[in-house]
Amino acid sequence: MTTLTLPIPDETDKALDDLAKATGRSKAELALVAIDEYTRPNTWQVEAIRAGLADADAGRVVDHEQVKRRWQAG
Repeated sequence: MTTLTLPIPDETDKALDDLAKATGRSKAELALVAIDEYTRPNTWQVEAIRAGLADADAGRVVDHEQVKRRWQAG
C-alpha cells in the first residue's frame, strides 16, 4: 500500500471530518472510498476510449452511411 499526501480545501476537510464523525469511519477510509469510486469507472472509460482509438487506427470502423442505414432499419 502507498501513502498519498495532498492538500484539500478547508471546506472539504470540514465536510470530511463531519462525515467521519457521523459515520464512525476515519477520514482516510472515507477518502479511499471516494477515490476508488471515482477511479474505477473512469479507468474503464479511458480503457474503452483507447480500445476504440486502436480499432480506428487499425481501420476497424463503420462509415457514416452504414451507421445511418443500420439506425433507420431499426
